[in-house]
Amino acid sequence: MSFDYAAAFDRGIKVQRTVAVYLNAVGIPCHVPANQYDPDNPNRYAAYELDIVLEAIPYNLEIKARTLSFTNDPASFPYDTVIVDTVKGYEIKEAKPLAYVLYSEPTGCLLAVAPSTRPYWVKESLYASNVGFVDQFYLCPREYLRPMSSLIERIHELQEATLCAS
Repeated sequence: MSFDYAAAFDRGIKVQRTVAVYLNAVGIPCHVPANQYDPDNPNRYAAYELDIVLEAIPYNLEIKARTLSFTNDPASFPYDTVIVDTVKGYEIKEAKPLAYVLYSEPTGCLLAVAPSTRPYWVKESLYASNVGFVDQFYLCPREYLRPMSSLIERIHELQEATLCAS
């Protein structure tokens, strides 16, 4: 059975929109850009694609849906390490995200990983059961996961600094 990129793209867009609605509700203006799935070129490593664009500051967020169950407490994450991104997917990004946001599909809870923790990430080859092949991933120790409230606070600080500077 081959991986259905179009279905995964649609699922990802729904999760991105859910997170964007939440962020807007907590005072972080943002939107999900109109990325288009191209069935003739299912490039899993698009350098230019952004999940959520923050409107008040020049940053974006990368959203990662997880079938794992966890709460807003990083200690609830069920593994010692967190898959952040594929190595190629991270390295090719033209605009690195302000944070990776992990969305628990079973609970709707959110956790965040900042790319500033990149020095602590390790590369590991893993079998990606969702796509059916081995790829290289960046894994981050669970101790660097942050509650979503910390990321929200950081974004509010950056928004305020931007307002004060203008």
